[in-house]
Amino acid sequence: MDFKDYQKRYYRTNPNYLAVYLVNKMDFHSVLDLGCGSGNETIYFLKKGKEVIAVDKDLNEEYFYTRVKKEDNLVLNRCAFEDFDFPKVDAVLSTFSLSFCRPDKFDEVWNKIEKCLPHRGILAGNLFGEKDSFSQLENVNVFTKDEVLELLSNYEIVKFNEKEYDQEASGKHRHYYDFVAVNR
Repeated sequence: MDFKDYQKRYYRTNPNYLAVYLVNKMDFHSVLDLGCGSGNETIYFLKKGKEVIAVDKDLNEEYFYTRVKKEDNLVLNRCAFEDFDFPKVDAVLSTFSLSFCRPDKFDEVWNKIEKCLPHRGILAGNLFGEKDSFSQLENVNVFTKDEVLELLSNYEIVKFNEKEYDQEASGKHRHYYDFVAVNR
């Protein structure tokens, strides 16, 4: 399935629960949707009155604007994380995308995220665990629980969950860590 087919398939899905959690439980005005994909979370944030910067290396602006009108509080960036110039924002959301950052650039990207957040800035996302089916791929970052907690050591952890299950539709094994954390 190419990315355009992926976008069409997930066009009408609900936003990721971490985006909903951020809106309902956390206080922020601007958000960086890192790895925005088909834009479900970006559009959700816009509808909730947030300023959004959406980044994805496969971003399709034309497709995006079939779902939302051009707005002053939306900035779209077609760019790999490794090449992105991270602006200052109140929150960063990265759902199922940071693990796909080039492994040799992951630490650099993680540090850029930390620097773009102010004191009490919010980081939410997920990282693949070592038992996920994606761990078999060469260019995917996978982590142990201790490694994820170490990455979050400069943050106050608000929410942290480890999830593991078999995904029947795809035949894949899923193992990942969800987190919401506040910059200290």
